Amino acid sequence: MVVNISTTISSMSDGSGNRSSGEPGGSVGIHAPAARLGAGELCVEFGDDLITVEDRLTFGRAGDLEIDSNPHLHRLVGEFVREHDAWWLRNLGTRLFITLVNPDGTRVDLAPGSSLVLVGLGGAVRVSAGPARYEIRFRSTIAAPLATPVVAVNGGATTEFEAFLTPREVDFLVTFAQPILDGTNGPLPTYVEVADVWGVAPKTLDNTLQTIKRKMRNARLVRDEPLDTLVRVAIAHSLVTRSDLNWSELASGGARSSAEGPRFSLVP
Repeated sequence: MVVNISTTISSMSDGSGNRSSGEPGGSVGIHAPAARLGAGELCVEFGDDLITVEDRLTFGRAGDLEIDSNPHLHRLVGEFVREHDAWWLRNLGTRLFITLVNPDGTRVDLAPGSSLVLVGLGGAVRVSAGPARYEIRFRSTIAAPLATPVVAVNGGATTEFEAFLTPREVDFLVTFAQPILDGTNGPLPTYVEVADVWGVAPKTLDNTLQTIKRKMRNARLVRDEPLDTLVRVAIAHSLVTRSDLNWSELASGGARSSAEGPRFSLVP
């Protein structure tokens, strides 16, 4: 069923407490009949509902998209919203995390109150509430590019974000991201641990992270997310990669700066 966001949307549970647009853990791709999308519109699929969104769609127990009557769900869990020629996913809840799954399988967990720009043209949003898990799929005709232009501080020409990061910023980010990039998925290292790796004061590390956050906010990649989300967004946008981790030699107890590696060898 194809509906417009201005239409009242109702959904039926499958009786098991799980609502999804496909089997959990399955392909992220959209499998329902394609809706005709206008420029910049978003297509959201949930159960039997296929919704075309022009600017904004809330979802939850009492959102524009009513996921379920599950009392463990917030009235408004999150929303898709279009801003600055890109679609954003926002977590409107107070305790539930939202997981964004990209088509390549990478995941980003959004804490309550945080936001994330959608990079690709499709993906899935997963929410767990009590014993139930829900999946909403989406696709769009617009998305933020992987390399987001950032306006220089002096107001001059734009610079690709990846090149806009300094070697020190890459070094610190890849160290925080090591448990995610190496697949162990352990807790992120502490400020003190990262500062010790690179022989700097924790205050120096914090100042550098504030600069990274400012750059990512200017690039409209984040707003005021916690460190864990910031790191996962950086990974999702390929601002730090497994190649950066391999070069750093952190896994073997080393600390080789990216300034000496191939990432910055071609940067004038």
